[in-house]
Amino acid sequence: MGFPFAVPPALYGLFFFLSAFIENVFPPYPGDLAIAFGGYLTAAGNFNLNLLIALIFGGNILGASLMYFAGERVVHFFRHHLKIPGVSHFLSEKNLYKTNEWFRRYGWFAISLSRLVAGVRFFASVIAGALRMPFLVFLAAYFAGSLIWNAFLLYAGYLAYFHGEKILENMRVYNYVVIGVVVAVVVFLWARHRKRESVKGAQEEDQPGRK
Repeated sequence: MGFPFAVPPALYGLFFFLSAFIENVFPPYPGDLAIAFGGYLTAAGNFNLNLLIALIFGGNILGASLMYFAGERVVHFFRHHLKIPGVSHFLSEKNLYKTNEWFRRYGWFAISLSRLVAGVRFFASVIAGALRMPFLVFLAAYFAGSLIWNAFLLYAGYLAYFHGEKILENMRVYNYVVIGVVVAVVVFLWARHRKRESVKGAQEEDQPGRK
């Protein structure tokens, strides 16, 4: 296979660890493809599977923990400095208070499922930290989601070694579909929330006249 397998294993190990770490702190980074590539290398017999798993989980946990403990600062940065339309509104104190109630009931599942979608996992870790979700609970939920998703990625990479690039192309399509669904759901919930707020505001304005 030429070039890919001429790289020293130590550099591959560093690459996999950093990829798993960076994808949790810089959402655009294609960490999922890096993990799938690791599965490809193990299928070719050019990297140890146990070492690969340890490096990936180590990078994942370290990156997610960093964003968890930086949660309040990251929320403050997005709210007061970056000010991305929609994101800043979602991270407002009022919305975070409402999210906190929901997070107490469904936070474990939210953290686990967030691991399946690039970008969402970044905000899930940040919000968990900002809302002060118990750290061990956060780690358990994140580990459970990572176990499922990383196993899928490694197996996809393993199959890609034998079946070519078709598997990786299907993974890209899957990511686009999932991201599209998540965005649609977020937009729908945001629009419904705004509608309820406007109705509530109109009712409060009419209320003094009824007295």
